[in-house]
Amino acid sequence: MGEVMQAQVMRWRGPLMSLGGSRIDGYAQQMPIPSLTMVAGMLGAALGYRRGDERLGALAEALRYGVVVHRPGTPLVDFQTADLAAIGMKCAVVDRHGALQVIRREGSGGAKERQMQYRPLLADADMSVVAAVDPPWTAPQLIEALRDPVFPLCLGRQSCPPGGQVGERVLEASSLGDALDLVKSERGGTLYRPVAGLVDGLVVSVPSRGRGAMLFAVG
Repeated sequence: MGEVMQAQVMRWRGPLMSLGGSRIDGYAQQMPIPSLTMVAGMLGAALGYRRGDERLGALAEALRYGVVVHRPGTPLVDFQTADLAAIGMKCAVVDRHGALQVIRREGSGGAKERQMQYRPLLADADMSVVAAVDPPWTAPQLIEALRDPVFPLCLGRQSCPPGGQVGERVLEASSLGDALDLVKSERGGTLYRPVAGLVDGLVVSVPSRGRGAMLFAVG
């Protein structure tokens, strides 16, 4: 019997999720699946890592993941006018107990005036993110953190809370690819399998902030 690895299965589903990628002419491009930094950011929030914590970068380096999209959702565009220079802007978030909280956001001193923004959203999407992690983290540790997170979890943006429990289960398989195949066989959907280079068939590039792009074979 070959070596067995553990992967954590995270259920990304909710009324809205924000999977914006690179900006072209000021417009963020809609991505079909979350980026590496989004996945690492959610896990970091569950573990209590704050923005700028060096452990977030180390966690991203330790992650390998793929996605099974059970329902792609409906693309929407959120038009915003934002005063990015304002310090202490208030916004509403949902905490881990489901209560509505109001927090203050940091401003941007480089912004001179009110900006128009177009943010892509997905409505009613449902997908399973299957990830493997290198030590010192473990899959059971991350699933437990997702079930009782230190900070509120979100699907790309604070205004997009998940529609249910994100930390689903720990899956044992011979490889990440086999774990993805198992999730697809159970629930169906379109599989986004990470690849190291171009392969036959459709390949999607998913940019990750500050970390280049990852390639996924679609099937």
